[in-house]
Amino acid sequence: MSTRCQIGFYKGADQSLLQPSALIYRHNDGYPNGPHGILAVLMPWAREFHQRRGLYDAEYAAARALYTLMNAASGPNEMTGYGISNGFHGDLSFYYRVDPTAVRVYRHGPFGKYLFQILLEVPVEWQNQASSSSRSSGRVYFRNSRGQFKPRPLIA
Repeated sequence: MSTRCQIGFYKGADQSLLQPSALIYRHNDGYPNGPHGILAVLMPWAREFHQRRGLYDAEYAAARALYTLMNAASGPNEMTGYGISNGFHGDLSFYYRVDPTAVRVYRHGPFGKYLFQILLEVPVEWQNQASSSSRSSGRVYFRNSRGQFKPRPLIA
């Protein structure tokens, strides 16, 4: 089974999680860790891009990230694997939020519900990133009966 993910790009930290400026879809191998995981490619790229241009231009950042991710996976001529999205897919395993302050990794909830639980946050301390500066905050986003998304603390 594929490990699908989406990567959302945001102009600022105050932009709603559910309203990214640009979205990339990856059909398989969307897990965060490991030598071929998303973070292994995304973090070095994000550090360099942020230093050279800044992650505030979310659309341009998404385009450059897509190019980088495609080259790392199988080359830019591959016809499947990555795409541009206009909304959230219901069968995701992971969701990545990229904004000028941090890269955050969320676990997507089961059964097609829009449910996001934060797993990891890597702050924009791009010069000196250590794994000890990552944190989990325990937020869940869910859709209420009116279709609105609200953050809720995790229940242990």
